[in-house]
Amino acid sequence: YAVIMWLSVVLPGFFLPGQIPIAIAEGYSFFCFFSTIVNYLGGPTKVIDIIQNKMNNGRQLLFPCCCPTDARSFYERTLRALYHFIVTRTGFVCILLIFQLIMKYSDLSKKQHAALFGMAIMFQCISLGFLVNGFGSLVTFFEILRDELANLWGIPKIALLKFCVGLIVIQGLIEQFLFASNTVTVKASDNYSAEDRAQMIYCFLVVAEYFVLSYAYYWAYSKDILPPGVPLLQNDETEGQD
Repeated sequence: YAVIMWLSVVLPGFFLPGQIPIAIAEGYSFFCFFSTIVNYLGGPTKVIDIIQNKMNNGRQLLFPCCCPTDARSFYERTLRALYHFIVTRTGFVCILLIFQLIMKYSDLSKKQHAALFGMAIMFQCISLGFLVNGFGSLVTFFEILRDELANLWGIPKIALLKFCVGLIVIQGLIEQFLFASNTVTVKASDNYSAEDRAQMIYCFLVVAEYFVLSYAYYWAYSKDILPPGVPLLQNDETEGQD
């Protein structure tokens, strides 16, 4: 994320095409966290058994109204949501990119620009929906396994993952809204348009925020990972051991 944002500060023209690798990175990072949980607990069959036992004992999912009632279906639904997060959402981002490039570099009438802008908003909302679906599915999956993942230090990891994606998505939407509505005026320079300068400011803020977050990432990912069920008090005893 930080490298793509830095390139967008140095080369403003890279910002729009850079949305594609960002979309892939967002979905893939969520899938990697999901895969880490599954491998840590012994594989898909073991994870499904753990979840099914909890359901049999009356454990409710975080969002029971929109989730399957059996563990295998719930697992498969989470996997599908992450697939759409990576693949389907990236396809919609590609279509959105085409609209944005046409609006930026083509000589359009106000009516044509408004039509393309409306289409871009629609595809942006659809891609955001896939993000929210993947995001919520992973959180629900993590929440039901939270007790088994204490030694994985999963809570700070998923919190940082959610926060970093949120910084890009939410701040990007805010920047686009403020610029499009003329709420915040950014003047053009000799070398860059007002739109490019607004994007450069947004990207610079993200890079600065990620600089601070890198310390939190180091703290979260430098924790010793213990096998499931091992008391956390043994963490000090295993410090530095392979």
